[in-house]
Amino acid sequence: MPGAHHAPAPVLLVIAALIWLVLGCTIPWAAVLSRSERPVVVAANGTWFVWVVASQSVAVAAATLEPHY
Repeated sequence: MPGAHHAPAPVLLVIAALIWLVLGCTIPWAAVLSRSERPVVVAANGTWFVWVVASQSVAVAAATLEPHY
């Protein structure tokens, strides 16, 4: 079965997209609204790139599965 390795991918994509949606909305809001000093960008570090990589991962998984579904 050449396409059998794609079977769990849609389930994992849905789970990843839901987690990305929840964490992608709550963590930035919490980071911005929980700090009293302004500008907030001064205290930003490299962990913000995790958010970008997570967005790219969900997009790549969806684009990879698109021809199959």
